[in-house]
Amino acid sequence: MISAICSLILIYFMLRYGIEMVQNQIRFHSKTTALRWPTYIQGLALPAGAVFMGIRTIQAAYQQLKEGRQK
Repeated sequence: MISAICSLILIYFMLRYGIEMVQNQIRFHSKTTALRWPTYIQGLALPAGAVFMGIRTIQAAYQQLKEGRQK
């Protein structure tokens, strides 16, 4: 259970930094060098990944708690 809490703390900071990074990329209108795409498209991978990791971590913690109570 302590590992889930530590993971959620790390995921929170990843999400927070990722959102801040994407906001800055949008604000400064930065684009990729080769294709001239907005960099926030690639930057969205960090907050999106953090959300999915958070969901999976909560799922795993719930399963551990559920199995622990059945014993």
